[in-house]
Amino acid sequence: MLSLFKNKKQSSFFSSYDLDLEEGETTHEILAQTRVDKRTAELLEGAMKIEYKNDIASKVHWIEEGDYIEEDEPRFETVPISYRDYPINTYKVLISNKQGKHRLGGEIPTEFNLPLNNTQTPHIYLGKLDCVGERSLTWT
Repeated sequence: MLSLFKNKKQSSFFSSYDLDLEEGETTHEILAQTRVDKRTAELLEGAMKIEYKNDIASKVHWIEEGDYIEEDEPRFETVPISYRDYPINTYKVLISNKQGKHRLGGEIPTEFNLPLNNTQTPHIYLGKLDCVGERSLTWT
């Protein structure tokens, strides 16, 4: 029997989880940057699963360290967010390695020249990323 009504269901997982799902390009950019696979979402401290019905968000599941803690109706200001098939991103983390070529914080290297600062906001040295030979940093 042919149904006259669509009943297409999809779901996606995201590493961000405290988000008002307002239809708009900014929200879609955030979702595109944070889409992960189910396994990754369940390993993170916090993530979310969005269920879509007929290409419109219908439920949000909050995930904390693998536990689905609550189920909410999505929070919409005006228009419910629509489904887009974003590529699944690889989730990467920083791992401490004293012999590594990257560094967070510490003393400013002598060869690093801070730009002249003539404002009241100070420059803050955050560290060093060495992108040479790093496939994961090819975007820099």
